Amino acid sequence: MAGANTRQPGDLVPAEVFAGAGSLSAGTVLTVDREKNLFFSNLPEMPTEPGILARVDNVVSPGGIVRVLYCHFNLLIDYQAEPYRNISANIGVVFVNNTNRTLDVCYTRLANGVNRNVTGRVIHPDDLAPPQPGGDREPVYFGSQLGNAVLAGFFAGNPGGREQLWATIAPGGKTWFYDAVGPRSWAIGMGDFLFRDHATGELITTAVLAPDEQIGIRSFISRDDADLAAFYGATDCFSGVLGRDNHDPYHMRGLFTGVTRSRTFDYDSRIDGCRTITVAVPLKAQATDPERPYYAPDMFVNDFFREGIDPCGRLENGCPVAMPAGNNGSYGADWEFVLHLKGPVAIAVQGAVPLPGVLIKPFPDMYNQFLTVMLDEAPENLRTLRIADPAYREYYADFSQLGPLGAGRVAYVLPGEGEKTHVLKLALPPNGYGPFKIMLMPALPATGDVR
Repeated sequence: MAGANTRQPGDLVPAEVFAGAGSLSAGTVLTVDREKNLFFSNLPEMPTEPGILARVDNVVSPGGIVRVLYCHFNLLIDYQAEPYRNISANIGVVFVNNTNRTLDVCYTRLANGVNRNVTGRVIHPDDLAPPQPGGDREPVYFGSQLGNAVLAGFFAGNPGGREQLWATIAPGGKTWFYDAVGPRSWAIGMGDFLFRDHATGELITTAVLAPDEQIGIRSFISRDDADLAAFYGATDCFSGVLGRDNHDPYHMRGLFTGVTRSRTFDYDSRIDGCRTITVAVPLKAQATDPERPYYAPDMFVNDFFREGIDPCGRLENGCPVAMPAGNNGSYGADWEFVLHLKGPVAIAVQGAVPLPGVLIKPFPDMYNQFLTVMLDEAPENLRTLRIADPAYREYYADFSQLGPLGAGRVAYVLPGEGEKTHVLKLALPPNGYGPFKIMLMPALPATGDVR
């Protein structure tokens, strides 16, 4: 039985405890599974017109699994209205069967949602932006709470990852997966899909796909009252793919490999003290020069999505030109850590902290973060932690009231002196920030290091 001074799930762990911990990830290498592909759609992040958001005409992977992640903010504008106004939309993906066989489109994990529906009801209100001076602005929701709700559903919505049928489509056919989303609202979807030959049950991989066969995915935004068949016909050309916004610093769409990353760690709470694991570093992160920006000495050597390609990156003389794609923070990746533990252990999660030399002032929602983790693939062990500054709402009115970033919360307490092995699964939630840290620590805290 745990003593009165044992850490408890939800306990706040101060930033200085994380700062004083040693690193288990620094300079080490992750095992990366390249059998899976990621179709990623986050550009244009805030589309104002209907069209295709991302298009990849062949997503089939060596192992047969393709992960889909789209994350967009609906800014669709009705230019026929007086004055112009934002309107509801459909946002999601369409699967296109350009093979010679009837396909079963299946999934093993799947979740989606919006933070404001077409009636205007706000579904995830806890990431409301702080009020800005003037007081007459429309409320803004950052979408981070929705991102965690989708990630939680993705992790735990289908225990055991049982294969489920989504749709059966004939050669040349298509099937849709989307949400109707209200004006000025986020829509996020995440799923692991696979394709089987309907007649034989054979899993479709790059090894069995004929040279003239393709299975494509396109993310899209349309009016919510659109005839989707007519919409598809109107956008079934490369000019139907929307370009990037001027404010998009990275080309955040396309097809990526290296989706699942893993490593095994040994930890003894009786002798190792506090140890951290850092994930989801930005593309510019570097561990060699503390005088340069983006210094991240605790990072894994290979924790990046740098091998993406957008086949429809831009148009040149009416033809698509492929472009390198960048996934800043590894959205859509998941990390699996096998933990061989000794002694009573607590596992804590730290909110993201900007790397040195990156931001003059942290973004408002960094003071109100959500992070989701799961232990041993068990839905009952799913945890979504909120790490919020008590003065978050004062960000614009009186920034001096906010404390430093870097605190975290205890996710799990694993008592007992004996040896135990657990598998921790985590991902950077859509609309969340990296890098963030996992900390292994003694379940019995030092005086004053937990609040």
